Amino acid sequence: MKRKYGIRYRVRSKSSNKKLKKECDDLRREIIYLRAGYKSELSGRPGKQIGGTDVLNDHHPAGKPNNRLRYELDNGVCLTKGEHFFLAHNQAEAERMRTWILRKKGPDFFDRMEMLKNSKCDLRDVKVYLQAELEKLKDAKIKPVTEKQADL
Repeated sequence: MKRKYGIRYRVRSKSSNKKLKKECDDLRREIIYLRAGYKSELSGRPGKQIGGTDVLNDHHPAGKPNNRLRYELDNGVCLTKGEHFFLAHNQAEAERMRTWILRKKGPDFFDRMEMLKNSKCDLRDVKVYLQAELEKLKDAKIKPVTEKQADL
């Protein structure tokens, strides 16, 4: 425990912050993959998770300069490893990738992400949020077919 102005407070160790960051990264990655159906959102190629041959990566189109943007689910797309390396992180393809992102996410995508750049967030809250989002997504994917849905 440390003291500042007569108040005792606990400082989290860097290793616990690192562990929490990794847990949040893993949760976010799983959400991005699940939301995309374990397929590339660019080409539709299936990932190894569903029997395909491609390794999947999740890409942050607006970067990840802080935790707020790093864990923003809208700032994520699922790509194959090759697409991620040769398109998303290739200066020659930057404009083509930007155009695709704007078509997919909407014309104001980069403006929305710019507004979040100066926001701060607590990793413990992020973890709780990501866990809840993952559960919602899994529940939506596993929902049993009702008789009304079967008739459609």
